[in-house]
Amino acid sequence: MRQMADGVLDFAVMYTPRVLPGLMIEKLFDENIVLVSTVREPRNSSGGPGRWQKEYVFVDWGAEYSAEHTLAWPDMATPAVYFGIGTVALEFILRQGGAGYFPQRMVGELIRQRRLFRVSRAPSFLRPVYLTRAATALEPRIEEVLDELRAIAVNS
Repeated sequence: MRQMADGVLDFAVMYTPRVLPGLMIEKLFDENIVLVSTVREPRNSSGGPGRWQKEYVFVDWGAEYSAEHTLAWPDMATPAVYFGIGTVALEFILRQGGAGYFPQRMVGELIRQRRLFRVSRAPSFLRPVYLTRAATALEPRIEEVLDELRAIAVNS
């Protein structure tokens, strides 16, 4: 946000933009964040913390997500592993095993390939995704990029 306000960046895609003078905010789509694990659940699983919890990795998807996560899992122990970058967390889980919450669009193909398994009956979290841009970023090339980004968002 600061880099856009300072004129360093022309635009960014984010979950929780702040309203600042000189910036325009546009909602792109809603993203579903789901719990996945490298271990398939037993068929009689209740959907509560189970086999996946021991190796659970917390991924910080923003303040609103963290608050909803705490409400959904009030008795969950503090995870031993914490990541602020989702792609790094996903690589870690794929290499080391474990579970965590990730955007459906990020893990959908891995679920289809059976490299990850969705934890059934676990809550998911809906996050709006926003395009935030400098109001002064009106170059035709930037507009073309933003139009492509909007088209990708519609097809997500």
